[in-house]
Amino acid sequence: MIRNLGKVGIQTLGYNFKPIGNFRTTSTIGRGGASYSTFGYDEFMKNPVDVPEKYISETNLLVNLKYFLERIVPVAEESGVTLAMHPDDPPIPEPLGGCSSHFIDA
Repeated sequence: MIRNLGKVGIQTLGYNFKPIGNFRTTSTIGRGGASYSTFGYDEFMKNPVDVPEKYISETNLLVNLKYFLERIVPVAEESGVTLAMHPDDPPIPEPLGGCSSHFIDA
């Protein structure tokens, strides 16, 4: 896919690296009646999600990320594609669902 993006002149690929997925709460209705993807911390904590089969430590998450990046960065570089990782979402320090996903210090 990255090679094909480069061939057609798409210079940037934004991607997510989320071992458990997205955490959301009740959608917010916005302009024109559009439904916005929403995360409300207080609402989430009333019934937090726990996904034991996907538990991963911060160390193992970093090992997986390194494995992933070692394979895609060279392909992106040779294809002229810049990679942009979506930030932690929501950006909170505690693990959600059993994933220690707050691992990038800016």
